[in-house]
Amino acid sequence: REIARSRRHRTPVSLFILTLENLPDLNARYDQCGIDHLIAEAGRLIKGHLREEDLLCRYDSSQFAGLLIHMDGDTARAFCSRSAMAFCSSVFRPANLRSSS
Repeated sequence: REIARSRRHRTPVSLFILTLENLPDLNARYDQCGIDHLIAEAGRLIKGHLREEDLLCRYDSSQFAGLLIHMDGDTARAFCSRSAMAFCSSVFRPANLRSSS
């Protein structure tokens, strides 16, 4: 709907994909409950950097997709760069992360 609306009103929209690169390694070390908690925390952190009108969804087991409404490509690249730096500097300490071994 948002892409159709963007075309109809000739307004920009940008898409980004964020991959949680270390998730396969963590899956081998921790139980599913802990991994689910970690993914939920990552989603909350990403959502915290988005505006109310933007959309975020889980795209794959280790990826999120976001739609940045009314944001052109240059602005979206700058936004994603700032958000990635904030995300990478965050420390995840999920309370329920238990070793599966």
